Amino acid sequence: MFDTFNTLFDTLRSLLTSNESIDIEKIQTITSNKSNLLNIISNSPQNAAQRASLSRADLDGIQFDSLPERRKLPRLFIDECFAISDLFQLNEYDSLLLLIEGESLQSNYPDCTRGLLAVQLYYESKERLAACLAYLMACLPGRTFQSLLKLSKSIEFCTNFINELIEQRLIENIIEQLISFQIRNEEQKLYSKAGLGNVKHRRRVQDSIKHIRSFQAKSVFLYSCQIRLTQSHFLAIINYLSKYSTIQDDGIIDESTLYILGAFLYGITLALTIPNDTMTGSSSILTTKHQQFSLQEDQPLTSLDNNTTTSSSSIDPTLLTTIRDILSNDERWIVPEMKAVCQLAWAIILRARSHTLPDGHIYSEDIEALADTAVEAHVFAFLSEIVIKSSLFEQEEFLIRRFHTLFVDFIYYLPFKLKELRVQAEDTARMIEDCERARKPLPDNLQRDYEYFLELLSMFYANDHMELHLSEEFWIAADALAGHRMMQSPTQQQVALANFVESAGGTLSAYLYCHYIHMLAGISSTQSSAHACFELLRFAKDTGGPTCWNRIFQAFLLYRNTYRPDTLLNQQVQTSFTGTPSPSAIKTIAPKEVTALIAVLNLIEVIASQDEVSRIGFFEHPQWQITGAFFGLLSCRISLDLKAALFNTLSAFTKTSEIAVHFWKIIGEIDLFAPMENSDMPALAYEIEEFEVPSQKYTFLKACLKFLQPIITQQLKTNLDMRTLGYCVVFLVNHVLLKIPTRTFKSQQEKWQIVETVLIILNEIVMNYFSNQIIENDTNETNIVSAGELLVNDLLRGGILYNLLTALITDGCEKLSEYSPFTGEQELSRSLILIMELLELVTINSQQILQTDRSSTFTFCQTPIERIVTDANTKDLFPNIMKLIDMIDYFPKLASQALSIIAKTLSEDKLQKPFLRLLPKEHKDKALLRNGLVRCLEFTEPDIDENNETDDVDLKGRMRYSVLWLLTKCVQTNIGHYLCGFTRQQQLETIDSYFTLTGKSCRVNNCFQAILNFFDDLSPIKIDFYQKTLPLCYEVIYLLCTNHSTNIMKITFDILHEHIFIPKQIQLYFPLKTSLSSNIFKHSIETYLLRLTSLELFHLTNQPTIISKNLIDTTMNLLFELIDIKLNRLTLSLLNLSYEKSDHEILSQLKTPNIDLTKINHILQACQYNERTNLKLYRLESLRKFLSNEIKTIQQTNHSNNTELLNDMNNYQDSYIHDCKIILAYANQLNNEQIDFYWRNCHIDAWRSLVELILYLNLNQTKTFPFDLCNFLYEKIFNQSNSILDDQQISHLMNIFLTGIISMKQMNITGEYRTNLIGILRHLFEFIQSRFTAKGRAAIYGAIVQSIEIIENVEQQQQQDDLRRIFNNAIQHNQNLLTIVYDDALSSVPAVRSSASSLLTSLITVDTSDIISNNFNQTFLRSLEGELRQLTVAVIQSLQTSGTVDLKTWHSFSSYMALLLRISSVSNGAQLLVSSNIFDALLPLMDFHVDTRRLLHDNESSRNGRWMFGRTLAFVIDLTVASLMANVRSKEKIYQFANQLTELILKILASPLDNLCTLHEIDTVLKLVSTLDASTDLNARTIDAQLQRMRQSSFKLLTLLCRDDLFHHLLSQIEATRARHIISSTYWRVCFSILAMAIRLLHQNSPELTEHLPAILKLCEWITLNITNLSQDEKSILFNFCQMPIDRISTPKIKQDLLIQLMKLMDCSATLYNQQ
Repeated sequence: MFDTFNTLFDTLRSLLTSNESIDIEKIQTITSNKSNLLNIISNSPQNAAQRASLSRADLDGIQFDSLPERRKLPRLFIDECFAISDLFQLNEYDSLLLLIEGESLQSNYPDCTRGLLAVQLYYESKERLAACLAYLMACLPGRTFQSLLKLSKSIEFCTNFINELIEQRLIENIIEQLISFQIRNEEQKLYSKAGLGNVKHRRRVQDSIKHIRSFQAKSVFLYSCQIRLTQSHFLAIINYLSKYSTIQDDGIIDESTLYILGAFLYGITLALTIPNDTMTGSSSILTTKHQQFSLQEDQPLTSLDNNTTTSSSSIDPTLLTTIRDILSNDERWIVPEMKAVCQLAWAIILRARSHTLPDGHIYSEDIEALADTAVEAHVFAFLSEIVIKSSLFEQEEFLIRRFHTLFVDFIYYLPFKLKELRVQAEDTARMIEDCERARKPLPDNLQRDYEYFLELLSMFYANDHMELHLSEEFWIAADALAGHRMMQSPTQQQVALANFVESAGGTLSAYLYCHYIHMLAGISSTQSSAHACFELLRFAKDTGGPTCWNRIFQAFLLYRNTYRPDTLLNQQVQTSFTGTPSPSAIKTIAPKEVTALIAVLNLIEVIASQDEVSRIGFFEHPQWQITGAFFGLLSCRISLDLKAALFNTLSAFTKTSEIAVHFWKIIGEIDLFAPMENSDMPALAYEIEEFEVPSQKYTFLKACLKFLQPIITQQLKTNLDMRTLGYCVVFLVNHVLLKIPTRTFKSQQEKWQIVETVLIILNEIVMNYFSNQIIENDTNETNIVSAGELLVNDLLRGGILYNLLTALITDGCEKLSEYSPFTGEQELSRSLILIMELLELVTINSQQILQTDRSSTFTFCQTPIERIVTDANTKDLFPNIMKLIDMIDYFPKLASQALSIIAKTLSEDKLQKPFLRLLPKEHKDKALLRNGLVRCLEFTEPDIDENNETDDVDLKGRMRYSVLWLLTKCVQTNIGHYLCGFTRQQQLETIDSYFTLTGKSCRVNNCFQAILNFFDDLSPIKIDFYQKTLPLCYEVIYLLCTNHSTNIMKITFDILHEHIFIPKQIQLYFPLKTSLSSNIFKHSIETYLLRLTSLELFHLTNQPTIISKNLIDTTMNLLFELIDIKLNRLTLSLLNLSYEKSDHEILSQLKTPNIDLTKINHILQACQYNERTNLKLYRLESLRKFLSNEIKTIQQTNHSNNTELLNDMNNYQDSYIHDCKIILAYANQLNNEQIDFYWRNCHIDAWRSLVELILYLNLNQTKTFPFDLCNFLYEKIFNQSNSILDDQQISHLMNIFLTGIISMKQMNITGEYRTNLIGILRHLFEFIQSRFTAKGRAAIYGAIVQSIEIIENVEQQQQQDDLRRIFNNAIQHNQNLLTIVYDDALSSVPAVRSSASSLLTSLITVDTSDIISNNFNQTFLRSLEGELRQLTVAVIQSLQTSGTVDLKTWHSFSSYMALLLRISSVSNGAQLLVSSNIFDALLPLMDFHVDTRRLLHDNESSRNGRWMFGRTLAFVIDLTVASLMANVRSKEKIYQFANQLTELILKILASPLDNLCTLHEIDTVLKLVSTLDASTDLNARTIDAQLQRMRQSSFKLLTLLCRDDLFHHLLSQIEATRARHIISSTYWRVCFSILAMAIRLLHQNSPELTEHLPAILKLCEWITLNITNLSQDEKSILFNFCQMPIDRISTPKIKQDLLIQLMKLMDCSATLYNQQ
């Protein structure tokens, strides 16, 4: 049932909002619900078979359409289902479906059970069905409004469908349902069965019931507007009005009753309308400014068109007789005044159609009798007090128009009755005067109907909410507007209305004077009518009547002079209040006169408020002197009601800024708000305390605030007279706002109106204070403390005002949480909005301003918002604000503001932890508190357009955006985890219920689940409506997938896999199809999809299961079905997009002299901020505020008496304002360009990451994929000569080459693949061009290096030829190739110089023709030497200070050293290095003095500090050894360098050999020591002394190396078998390096060896016993040592022992030597 009605509702709504023609599916949907529409509140009957089946469902289970498989139901569930069925007399299966749907919604309504939600869903479904019927009625064509449908086919279908329903008694059925379906009856039924839950649930159910009745009644009303009713319809309507009309508890007519009354009024209008009726005096209605429908040219009382449906072509006499009999009999209606309204309307329509009616003379007596009866029943009082106060008169255009017709037709068609009422009113006036004169009580039967009629007109036309301008019809024919009238002459009716207005004001008695003035005020509610009224009373000066402006203002001046002895305007007001005489002793104005004066003031207020011409006319008239009269009366001892009226009237004049400034000066001159002498209380506050506080009614205070609000707003623009502003603020805070908690109010509405007005003023003052900070900071003058600073001081420091505002939030939240409608709830909600805006402005938005304010004394060791969050006294403040978010259904703007302050608070990292402490401990309470934010994400309203005004519907889109923005800021933190449904233990919140019958997990709702639900409900054709929402949704999911917590990452992926989220998104939105002109939306969505796909593939790969394998296969199949689309469309479109800067355009638009782009850029730079990494934007709000302050500065300096100077200044100001707009537009354009460029880069980066992941994980089994990828990139990038690619884009794209070629290493490259690789390598060399960026070339260098390695490993001879040929061709075709590579090798960008150096290293191997070495010049090498020196210093210093080296520096250093090693290996390479003083660049290594054990080496497998030191040492030693071994003309510099390395080598050799790093370092330095020891160069003699020291240090290691425990200790430090073999080889290499030196000394008869011989023999013995697989060199070293001459040893004991050891060793070594 719920789904059926929802489908019907969505169908009709889509039909009305689109221009699509109705199709068969929509027709079927509508026609299938015919029976439901005929009887909305009826249900399918209960079924015994279904009940029996359900009763056994706990044992046998049950299955039907909504349940895919048979399920057993819990017994409790079955009982609840039967309870729902019995409650609504509903079919059991429908009850089951309602309960199932209610259970599935428990996550959305955690405060309700499934049974209560089923009740709510029942009424909501009926509400939607009733709304569908009203929609259908609005589609009808007819007399009053145009159909909501545009296409004739759709209109024809709806008309025929409605006619079918009408033939089946639709109208009668609706009336019967309204009679039976009463609100109280439903509530009693629900209460009896416990069908109502908490206050929120009760409010939702009650609202649905009201809406059902209202929609049904509205359907009847809309039908009657268009189509002629039948007699049966009339009988049903009149029966309802007579017996079932309802007046609400607040004394206002019920909406459904008012709709039915409106149906009766329209019904009798059309019932007495016949074809070809040409009534010249018919009612004329002005041009409409419609909201819901639009009027056709023909009006309700004119002739019907041929297309209009009618029951007959003439008036039905039977219908006339029937209505006559019902309205003329004496039967009493339940609301007698309702009968009077019908009688009056019937009398008017009979008079209007008397000449067309059959036997019209028969009805003439009826007309008078009906009118008399209606008037006697006080019909006008009923209409004014009960009917027109309904809220429908603010929203239903055609209801308003019909009552307007009723009133004006009464004046036109029943003038005799109107005249009779006027005569009765005059008699009543004389009777009242006689009674008052004789001091007798007034009789009870006074005739006041004329008074009621005038007041009715006043109230009806006073508020033109829909801007229909109906009151202007009274003035069209007025003499006052004769000169302004159009060419068309007024109608007879308009003339009659104008005559009524003028005649009603003639010879008025005092009794009627006020009522007539009230009527004038009511019908002057528009600009034209107000001006007409002003002219009417201005022209009335000739008559000299009491309604003449001259007489009126003379009276005011007379009253001022009479009741205020001192008439000087600048006299202090407090002189009138010295002493407190008794009220009887004070001369005051009579109450009658006060009433008349208030009425006149109200009229002046209305006219001055509506018409500026009249306002200025009042103010500038020399005789009327409104300023002196009104302000003079304010200082008199007169009634506060009169003073309130004076303030209200003066407030209307403040709409003109010049008048407001004038009034402000007067306030300052008379000190109206200054404290009295010997008191801290102003006179106004004294009067409030004396008179209004005891009465608990604050009319005067409200009027005073109404006057202050606009005048202070105007004053803030000029910043004049800050002294008076200070007095006003003190009055508002101390004597108004702070008194609120202690004062008693008869009306809560009045209380919150006062609070609202005060807060509006305070907000404007504070906003003005912050906006003026820049101006004030630039002035060196010592200013007095401003009012704004006083307020900000109090709020920032938690003063008394701050405490009051937080208390008001708490009180207001508690009141609204009752969910019970009350008078004043809207004012309360607006007050709470203002309070939160003020707190947000001061505590959050002001921090940056105050902290940068040079004159500010604020030092935020704890920011204001942080203090509020951590303050124990306000611990309930933010939980209460979170509760307000959930009230969006009733107070959308309040919920939006509450969300704003919550979002900005929680987006600050330091506030999230203390905020969590404010949350309740119970899990359910936390979920309830979060529910408002979750609901915001479920809104389906489109995103808002910043350029349009925001309405209540747009607020939902704004709130959804705010929640998503908050999640992007905090989803990585605990507060974000809480919002997304995770506990502090980083687990999903526990499931409160169970799996629903449909198999859906009923989990406590959270923001993450809401986002997934949003995607589930999103249609691909509607994505353009969510260009702000969708990117943020994807970003939140992306951040959860990259969360710092691995557990949350895992849970997130599990949920995404459960929803099959990524494959669905790829299938739906990849590539994204959008109609938006901007590419930002498209790029951002595709970027996040690519990123999420990469993350999911990586996650699934690391968790190999059957499910994950299937998901990987599904995702890869989708990707490779679209891979060509991605390559050929998405990436190509990105590369082809133009990117043009528009700097030149702005200069041509500027008008201010001496302003250029440099100055503008300085301004923009000050407003720049980091929106994201690599995305800098300009804060437009800050820029706008800065430019506004500049304009204010110009305005404040424009105070000169020189006219020419002022003109020049004004012209300059106009030019500057124009330029400010241009600059703002320019900044906005730059922002859009930066955002577009950012997402283009991100898109390419995301695409690169996905492709690299596929290649890296080898997810694609197609071998040609990396080759095709590289070829595609070459074709699309290299050939796009016109495209503009920045460093990031080039880097991203070129890196794909690198990854693709690395993936080729995993393949067995043979045959055609080898040929393809050769071709790719050839293309790669073509990318080495200056038009590509250095970062891009860096990736290409890496790709070339990898390609060379792959080719070198395939075929030795063939590869050398191919590589040489490719390299030579590249050099020939690009003569600048080596120059570019050399320059890149010296680049300041670490990645670039590392890659270029690696490329040179690889190319030197390929370059058998020595092209590279021949092209090396001293300039490059000298530059290389300088760069290497800086890098060496950086490496050494970093090692000594921080224990490690950053990777960028390390890669640059290591690539340079690798290049130098490769250069030293080629012919003449070492000579180049020696000549270029490369070794001097390595001298900083000698300054290394830190113990290597102190370097970082926590993780032996990573590149830690100790490893980096060892590699640095190895580079230097290897380069030195290579140079020593090379053919160099002079090695003097090399030996000098080796000599300088001595101390470092000795330090390393002396290090304790207790870890692997030391072993490798010793092995490294022994290479150099061995090389120097074996050298025969003459230069070697220069370092003999140092060499001897190094040999001695080496020999000292002998005693350590022969220890078994050391060897096994070193091996135990690593587990990998291959690594253990490397460690063993290193250990043996160290041993044999020392043995080799020993042999050389032995053959040289050096005495150095004597003392180390025992240790050497022991090491040899240990070697022979522990190793079996020696190399030939090692065997030779060991055997040669055994042949050493023993006779050269002088010590007998050593010689004997050595001889014995040698004999043993010879046996072992001979055995080893003979092994093959």
